[in-house]
Amino acid sequence: MLGRRGRGAGGAALTAAFVTVFASAAAIAQTGTAPQTTPPGSPAGTAPATTTTTTTAVGAQGQTSTGVTFDGTTAAPVTTTTTTTTTDPDGGETKAEEPTDHEKVVGGWGVGLLSAVELQPLLPGPAYPEQSLVVAILGARGWLTEGLGVEIGLGFNTRNGTRADDLEDREDVPEPTTWGLALHLGVPLSFYDDEHYQFLLLPELNFGMAMGKTEDDPNVPGDQAVRQRARLVGGGLRAGAEVQFGMIGLPMLALTGTVGVRLNYQDASVEAAENGIVVTRIRRGFEASTSSFNDPWDIFVSSIAALYYFR
Repeated sequence: MLGRRGRGAGGAALTAAFVTVFASAAAIAQTGTAPQTTPPGSPAGTAPATTTTTTTAVGAQGQTSTGVTFDGTTAAPVTTTTTTTTTDPDGGETKAEEPTDHEKVVGGWGVGLLSAVELQPLLPGPAYPEQSLVVAILGARGWLTEGLGVEIGLGFNTRNGTRADDLEDREDVPEPTTWGLALHLGVPLSFYDDEHYQFLLLPELNFGMAMGKTEDDPNVPGDQAVRQRARLVGGGLRAGAEVQFGMIGLPMLALTGTVGVRLNYQDASVEAAENGIVVTRIRRGFEASTSSFNDPWDIFVSSIAALYYFR
């Protein structure tokens, strides 16, 4: 993983503190070479001389150092104590560094909208057109470490109805009743995070299937029942950013926007029986594309994920 956070340290302040300590020690050593004068009434060499120097470094870490030298005229040690306190530029105490919003959810799970896949079952009728069935996937994302996560999701979509017959005295024609299911697996990788956002890569696998059936047209004699099947296997790689709303006191709420590429294999078939004769049409193949949207609102289920994390 690349360097996770670009936060500066008070290197210049620490250097200043060390220079002060060594300068104090050098000054004491020089004064120790001159003859010592014992104050009147005090026995010579009976007590050590002690010098204390206090230094305040802006932005430095609190620390205390002690050095020992020897007087030039006596064997008594001279003790030097240097104390460095920690202050910020405004004169207050330096506060502990707060974790980023992303660091707060490591070890937890987020639940919400993850992604979407599009299934393409075939419809009965001339040229057997494809039906677009978008399945939004709900699931959970968990961060095992600060840089590695896992997500799994499941979604479904169903549609049915009738089509009005334009001729008088004829009944409405039933539309296909179609069910779509999809499974999503992903491994999100966070390669940089800061206070309220992170950049990530998302390799993913998607599996889907659709099943449908159309009832007989009541206006046409004979058996016209239609069955539909579609399968999808695909994978992709997306990249984007996740924003967590710690700036408004909601660090567990996240919104992810990604774009990328996908490669899918689609296999669809439609089977109709009329007057005892079964006719089957099959369409299969690969499709590869960058992020694309059939409708403007598809962006909200294809490229944007919304999660709320629990710990």
